[in-house]
Amino acid sequence: KQTNKQTEREHIGSSMSKPKLKILALHGYRQNYDTFYEKSGAFRKGLKKYLDLVYVPAPFCLDPSQDGLKPPEGDRDTRELGWFFEKDRHYDHTAAVESFILLDDTIAYLKQKFAELGPFDGVLAFSQGASLLSVLCAMREGSGRPEETPGIKFDFAMFFSGFKSLAKSHENIYKETFDLPSLHVYGKGDAVVPVATSKELAALFPTAVCIEHDGGHFVAFPPGEQRDVLRKFLDERLQAKISS
Repeated sequence: KQTNKQTEREHIGSSMSKPKLKILALHGYRQNYDTFYEKSGAFRKGLKKYLDLVYVPAPFCLDPSQDGLKPPEGDRDTRELGWFFEKDRHYDHTAAVESFILLDDTIAYLKQKFAELGPFDGVLAFSQGASLLSVLCAMREGSGRPEETPGIKFDFAMFFSGFKSLAKSHENIYKETFDLPSLHVYGKGDAVVPVATSKELAALFPTAVCIEHDGGHFVAFPPGEQRDVLRKFLDERLQAKISS
């Protein structure tokens, strides 16, 4: 059951009369609900007239003994979470593996969230969450791919510090392009996910909108013309929603 605090965070602006884009937000590795909410604050506040962000925490902790243990209401969550793992509860995004541990459980968990909290217009994701989002793009309803999965439905994707999954079980996912509007934001100073890696993922989206900012590994709300590009992307998504 969601707390009042969570409900308020997950439905910011939902009471406003103007239509907004309802977007599922997926955090990065070692983050959680609270840390991602805080670290995406500038982006969320700067675009509040467009977005109704729904933050969902990953289902697994790096420390398995903490799985399912949430802090008391009002307390800050200090757990480190992950969507899937390379081995045990460890994840290295540069390591090639046969398949990821607990990914199937995460997909089942997200299907439940899509049903409980959706429908969603789009999905926004950062780092490991963005790698997961690339897999969800193949699985989403309407993709026409073998991976298509009922219940995973969204109309556009927003990647921050995104990269492809290196699991061999996902190789086929990246052998064809994604017919989906997408935004790809990455930083020249990102020491975790190199720009080239994010560009490699973006190249699989023929209509990709890309923003390369001067910062590092975070959810950027870039200034100036780059902010205009971001707003134009959201305006187009909002107009598509209104006209559908």
